[in-house]
Amino acid sequence: MIDLSICVGSACHIHGSTKMISLFQEAIETLDIGNYIRLKGAFCQNNCQKAVCVKVAHRQYDNLTQDDVYPLLKALQKEFKWNT
Repeated sequence: MIDLSICVGSACHIHGSTKMISLFQEAIETLDIGNYIRLKGAFCQNNCQKAVCVKVAHRQYDNLTQDDVYPLLKALQKEFKWNT
């Protein structure tokens, strides 16, 4: 199982990380990949100037918006061959 950590620190919160948590939850359910990925909140990831920050399996994704949620999960699904 891979951890996906969404920063909920001040800068990321201001840029919508709380809403993105809900979007990630919905997308994980829609893609039926909940057995492969564990969604977590995280405190500051020390990259505030590039909010919203998400860490997946030791990779940092920066400047994410709500529009990036589904494409990111689809790319991970393809890369890790989840549900294939």
